[in-house]
Amino acid sequence: MNKNVSRREVLAGCAAAASAGLAGCASGELTASAPVTDELAADGVTSLSVDVTNGDITVRDDQRQSVKIDGQKRAPSEEDLADVGLETRREGDTLVLAADHPDDGWLPSFGTNSEVNLDLAVPESLSAVEAGTTNGDVEAEGLDADLDSETTNGDIDVRDHRRAATAVTTNGEVSLRLDEGADVTAESTNGDIEVVTPASMAAQFSLETTNGDVSVEGVDGLSVSDTDSLETVTGDGTHEVRCETTNGDITVRN
Repeated sequence: MNKNVSRREVLAGCAAAASAGLAGCASGELTASAPVTDELAADGVTSLSVDVTNGDITVRDDQRQSVKIDGQKRAPSEEDLADVGLETRREGDTLVLAADHPDDGWLPSFGTNSEVNLDLAVPESLSAVEAGTTNGDVEAEGLDADLDSETTNGDIDVRDHRRAATAVTTNGEVSLRLDEGADVTAESTNGDIEVVTPASMAAQFSLETTNGDVSVEGVDGLSVSDTDSLETVTGDGTHEVRCETTNGDITVRN
C-alpha cells in the first residue's frame, strides 16, 4: 500500500531482531482512555485509507451511506491522552483516517506509548480499502472492495471477502476467507497463513515456506501436502494466489 511502502522497506531488514523492542515501546500501563467516535459523510468517496501506529483496525461493510467510527484511544495519563488524536480528511475521492501519536521517533513506535483502536463501519460502495498499523491486528469483514492490509506485530483476519486482497505481516498470522475467486497476496515472516477459497478456484498458485509445510485441500484439481513450495495452475488460471512465509505453515482449503 502506497503510503506505507517506506515503513515496510525500513522495517524489512531489522523487523525480526527489533520486533520485541518495537512491541515493548508500545507497551506499558495505558490507564487513561477515551472513546473515539464520529460519522463521516461518504458522498463521492470510493476509497478509504486508515493508518495508525499502535492499535487494532477493524473494517466491516455495514450497508450504510457514511463511515461510522467507533473506537478508543489510550495513553499512560490524561495529559498524554489529550495529545492523542485521529485526523480525518478528504483527498479527492479518498477518505483518510490517520492516528496522531505524540512523540513518534524516526522509526515507527520508538518513543510512542499510546494506542488508537478503530472499528469502522463502511459503505458497500467503496472500491478500495487500505489499512495499516505497526503494533496491532487488522480485521476486515464482508468487503466488496480491493483490500491492502499491513501490520508488523499483529495478525490479519479477512472474512467473507469478495475482491482482491493483500495481507502483509512480519510477526503474526494471516487468515483470508474468500467468498469468490480473487487475486490474493499473503505474506508473513513468523506466522501461519491460511486461505479459504471456493472449491472451483481457477488460479495460478505460488506457495512457499522456509520452515513449515504447504498443504492444499478441497480445491478442484489440486491436492498437496508435506511440501515446502508449490507452483501450479488450476483451471484457466484467472486469478493469482501468492503466499509466502518464513517460519510457519501455509494452508489453502475450501
